[in-house]
Amino acid sequence: MQQLFNKTKQNISLHIKNIFSENELVKDSVVKESLTTALDGKRYNTFYYSLDVVISAGYRVKSVEGTKFRIWANQILKDYLMNGYVINHKKLREQARQLTELKQAIKLVSAVQSSHCLMKRNFIPVINIVMLST
Repeated sequence: MQQLFNKTKQNISLHIKNIFSENELVKDSVVKESLTTALDGKRYNTFYYSLDVVISAGYRVKSVEGTKFRIWANQILKDYLMNGYVINHKKLREQARQLTELKQAIKLVSAVQSSHCLMKRNFIPVINIVMLST
């Protein structure tokens, strides 16, 4: 979150503390604590936060990145409220690309199958002649 919103660890920690003290989120349902071994071999408690915490912090921080986040999040929310859905354009483009690849694969399989059928049709009489002559 420090990098995402371009704020210090202390600033992010303060916002997270306030999120929980104001009961905006329930800590037990959005935080996972884990022991992590650092390069020096020591173990440290590390906290992993859910997306809910990131979103809540994003609405609190004061930075250019925080403002960009709020503009983006507000647009997504507005689209959802106005349209009843939000379109993930990146995912849509990826699925369109996958569909194009699938169509190309189907064309290739179809061409191979047609070629196989044509070859089979041309060689069956030859095979029959060979079978009869033996």
